[in-house]
Order: sequence, then structure tokens, then C-alpha cells
Amino acid sequence: MASRKVSVLIEGETGTGKDLLARFIHANSPRFGNPFICVNCGALTESLLESELFGHEKGAFTGSQGVRHGIFELANKGTLFLDEIGEASPAIQVKLLRVLENGEFYRVGGERPLKTDVRVLAATNRNLREAVKDKLFREDLLYRLDVVSLHIPPLRERPMDIVPLVNYFIEKNLPVEERHLRVRFSDQAMSLLQNYSWPGNVRELSNVVARSLALRSSDLIGPDCLPGYIVHNEQDFLDKHLGTKTNINEVLRDWSRKLLKVILSKGSIDLGELKDAMEREATWTLRQVIEETLAKTGNNRTRASKLLNVTPRVLRYLQGEKGK
Repeated sequence: MASRKVSVLIEGETGTGKDLLARFIHANSPRFGNPFICVNCGALTESLLESELFGHEKGAFTGSQGVRHGIFELANKGTLFLDEIGEASPAIQVKLLRVLENGEFYRVGGERPLKTDVRVLAATNRNLREAVKDKLFREDLLYRLDVVSLHIPPLRERPMDIVPLVNYFIEKNLPVEERHLRVRFSDQAMSLLQNYSWPGNVRELSNVVARSLALRSSDLIGPDCLPGYIVHNEQDFLDKHLGTKTNINEVLRDWSRKLLKVILSKGSIDLGELKDAMEREATWTLRQVIEETLAKTGNNRTRASKLLNVTPRVLRYLQGEKGK
């Protein structure tokens, strides 16, 4: 399948590694050595996506200073990976269908058809057959994309993949000057990784490995480098750290009493220094809660905001604040 030019549709939950599979297909095809270009169809507006895919002529719209070569030109003889293809607008779907049928396309504002030899791989976390029934996706385009269909199960259904994926992410994230070291997770830490449900799939695992590498103090990564929600029972962790306001208030009151006892035992107190220290501690705590919750959800802000009981807009604001 990798050696042929046929289109491939890769299906699976967000974060399951659809892009990794697409790169693997390209790397094992005769097109390896030629461009592999990825574009996320859900990350751009319709007009920007059209210009990105097909390019535009000089003067095609306000601000277009010259000719822009689109991805279909740049990926000629190579592979184009259309991620989140289910988010493409009806107009974009029509233009994609033309390219898949005869290899021809027009630049935005262009009058002359251009030819391209591109192998198209597409990915989606949506059920495109249901989208066809709801008239949100073209049936003829689905048939063109779905010559070969591959489904990637969520990581929770393939725990046997965790060890090789962990080793891959260690090698990928380890600084060049440390790649001669035998960095690995301890048996206990690896057991915790294998018993976790991974709602954020491979993307969440990648984040956890990168985080653990940054926190390690030796070549052996222990449970102390893993996020708390993995080390402890998931529900216990949520109840403890993200539970009811009453529980949080009780924890804070207990902490305040102990802190007050220590402060008052000292001969003198610099209130300005104390205020600054407490503000730094509050900022650090907020940052840790946000980072661990985002890691748990595979950087899915919508799910993270629900766990933190804030709106996605407030979460974005807090992320901006923590980065200052």
C-alpha cells in the first residue's frame, strides 16, 4: 500500500498519531526523498486554506504582491497530508475533488490550469460517512480519498505500543549531547504509564515523556517525574486537586495556619517580601494546575476548561498570564 500512489484515509481519535502514520507511509514509498507537506484543514479560514493549497496570482486580492506557489505545486512528486479533512468547506472540497480526479488546479485569480503529481493522504477524527448523510461532506470526494482506509485505535486499546512509543519520544526529545546516555523509565514508572487510560492518546504521551525528561535528575526516570494524575488514582487526584470548593478551602486554611505559625515564630517579618513570595507561590501553583490538566487532556483546551470549571476563554487568559 505504501509503495502505490493510491489515496489513503486515516481515521482515529484526536492525538492517536495519524500524522506519524502518514509520515511512515511516505517514508516507505517511492516518493521518499521528495517533499512531505502537511496542512491542517481545520486551522485556516476557507480563503487562507485555498491560497495555501493552490497558491495565488499577483493581484488576485488586496495585498497579493506577487505569485505565490501553493502546496500542490510545492509537493509535486511528493506527498500531501491533509489533516482534519472533515473540516474543509464545501468550496474547498470541490477544488480538492478536481485535483484528485485529473491532477489539475487553478491558482486563486489564475486562468491557466496547472498540473501536479501529488499523492494525497488525509486524516480525520470525524465519521465522514455520517457527515455525508448530513450533507456536510461530499460523497464523491470521500470515495476519492477512501481508496484505502486505515483506522488507528485509541492508545488505551493498544497498551503494547506504549513502550516503543516511550522509547521513540525519549530519543526524539533528548538533547543531542545526551543521546549517548541510556535514559529510560524505571519499571515502576513504566508500569504507571501502561496502566493509565491516555484520554489524550499519543499526543498526551509525548507531552508526558517530554515533561519527565525535563524534570529528571538522572538517567533513570522515576514516578516522581510523572504528573500527579498518573501516579495517583485518576479520580482521587481530581478530587484532591480539582474537587469541590469546600475541599480546596479546607486545604488552603490548613496550609495558611501552618504558614502563619512558621512566620510568627520568626523575630522580624518583611511584609513586602512575604507578599511577593506568596504571589509567586500562587502563580506557580496555578501554572502547575494548568500544565498538568492540559497534559492530561492532550492539550485539548475545551476538555481542560471543563475539568478546571472555567470557560475556554478564561483558560486562554490564564495561560497568557502565567507566561508573563
